[in-house]
Amino acid sequence: ETIEDLLNKKNEMFSHLSHEFRTPLTLILGPLNELLSKPNENNGIEALSMIQRNAQRMLTLIEQLLSLAKINDINKTDLIFINTHHQVNSIVESFTFLAKKHQIKITTVQNDEAVIQVSELFMDAVLGNLLSNAIKYSKPHSEVLVKAYVRNNQFLISVKDSGVGLTEAQEKLIFKKFERLTDHSHIDGIGIGLSVVKEFVDKNNGKLEIQSKLGLGCDFIVSVALAKEL
Repeated sequence: ETIEDLLNKKNEMFSHLSHEFRTPLTLILGPLNELLSKPNENNGIEALSMIQRNAQRMLTLIEQLLSLAKINDINKTDLIFINTHHQVNSIVESFTFLAKKHQIKITTVQNDEAVIQVSELFMDAVLGNLLSNAIKYSKPHSEVLVKAYVRNNQFLISVKDSGVGLTEAQEKLIFKKFERLTDHSHIDGIGIGLSVVKEFVDKNNGKLEIQSKLGLGCDFIVSVALAKEL
């Protein structure tokens, strides 16, 4: 790619940046508006917890944008131990309001207990972006399935939708930074979500697999080694 091509993509990124921030802002403002409209109901703590989680998600999105500017520094990031069961529950819960708004149901079909040693933002960058992507491309009244499980000393997490699906040619393009598929131009975004997933998976020595057929949805499967005992 020429410098001009990169500059054009950078300009396109900034012109659409506001769209990428819509998700966490919606996840914050939705329960906040409900809380304000029903001040006497006893759901305040639950709503405030939702607001807190998604304010954190917005901060994470900013961190992801910064990580693209200095992606090489991911190699220097300290690894931490993460309990995946708790994180999967928390991240999925954070997206239930947005999914409901789009008439989509998120179902966690399995959530095994597991501990992995990865960079701090790994789970939110991977599962958060895959859920956001699945909701964007799913049809109303459909279901997104999340499965987190252990197999052969690996932790695997699958996010499966019944959206538009991908051709083999499209599968090769979707992980490029700022790449927007022509057929998906009507859907909000700046084309960084899946590239962030790929970067975090690669830098944590994981694997990413796509199972997809055009018109029948996508299943993104991420695997990473279980943490070794201290």
